[in-house]
Amino acid sequence: MSENTLAELAGLLERLACLYEKLLELENEKTQALTKGDVNALTKVMNSEQAVLMESRNAESSRIELCRNMECKTFAELVESSKEHREALEPVYVRLTEAVTAVKKANALNMKLLETRLYTIRYMLEKIGLSEQSCEHRDPVLMKA
Repeated sequence: MSENTLAELAGLLERLACLYEKLLELENEKTQALTKGDVNALTKVMNSEQAVLMESRNAESSRIELCRNMECKTFAELVESSKEHREALEPVYVRLTEAVTAVKKANALNMKLLETRLYTIRYMLEKIGLSEQSCEHRDPVLMKA
């Protein structure tokens, strides 16, 4: 692997690590919004999250294209393939791995919070005699009256 390719890959991984760290911040904001039941804050966070996810997909596509012709099948193999690769890539590899793991953990918590909220809403609707279908078909104008 040329020095330029290695530097470009390290730069892409640094960008991905920053993006995943931003996703972690957004997941934490989402946790707060879900805990408070703040729909407006949740909508804002999810819109920001979509922009970061699109950017991370683009960075990941660039990384895949750059790595397409490499002998190593995984990034871990590439890092371990030479001392030069290890020195250049291991710190950002560790940072990226930690960020991805933290995002997965935060996302799992948010899924549980969301499931709990939905269960509570369904339970309350059932208790007052409404079904999800009847709520979907009501005239929003009549609901305000």
